[in-house]
Amino acid sequence: MLSPGGFEQLPLGIDPSTIDPAIALISSAPLECDPTVLDWSTDAIWPPNSDGHRPISVAVRDGVVRGIQVVWSTEIKTAQGVGIGSTRQQVLNAYPGIPIALSDPRGDVYIVQDDRGWMRMSVFYDTEAVGEMLATTNDVAFYTPTFHPIGASCM
Repeated sequence: MLSPGGFEQLPLGIDPSTIDPAIALISSAPLECDPTVLDWSTDAIWPPNSDGHRPISVAVRDGVVRGIQVVWSTEIKTAQGVGIGSTRQQVLNAYPGIPIALSDPRGDVYIVQDDRGWMRMSVFYDTEAVGEMLATTNDVAFYTPTFHPIGASCM
């Protein structure tokens, strides 16, 4: 289950190298462009599908998990049952009174926040359904709906 605090097995704000490898959801390897930097990936647990899409992306910055993004998996849900493909009405029913936090020409963003972090659910106008969920630590600003991966890259 995804929450504003991440996953139970991968909470936000934790050094991922301290997680027991037997239950770890991510693993690391040095970046090709900078071998001194570890690139954390979900590939070992959730490999990319046939289109090359990963069910989740994880952002590790300064040695801690800062964000978890879900775009390509309908199996990952919140405790209230909201996930990719959930309709706008299902979001509103699951989180009564939740306001639209941000809007842009692509869709609306709903935010759930607690002391661990915040979780964004992006509902896109073309489908009227959740197309992205993102949980991050409270020190990370939230933005409009996006399909851009949050993980590290060699740019």
